[in-house]
Amino acid sequence: MAELEAMKDALVPYMNDYGIFSLDADEIPNKVRIEVYERSLALEQLLENDVDSYEIVEVGDIQVDDLLLSAEEHQAMLAQGEAPYNWESESSQVT
Repeated sequence: MAELEAMKDALVPYMNDYGIFSLDADEIPNKVRIEVYERSLALEQLLENDVDSYEIVEVGDIQVDDLLLSAEEHQAMLAQGEAPYNWESESSQVT
């Protein structure tokens, strides 16, 4: 796991350059999960020596407004016993 964390940390300075949305050292598949807005050849070339250690996932163009709920929508979901969009999963997976 320490090796995956080191690989993830090495990519942090390049997040803006390669459009990386998030990084996660995932111990189950033993890979660094890289979420990008759009796949790029430059990122794939950067990782080509360790291609088996990374998983690149294209998440598309996410807008902040798509992830935010109004207070009324939030309360309505809670009243129905539902968790707001990615509320539990995202809060427990800080990278």
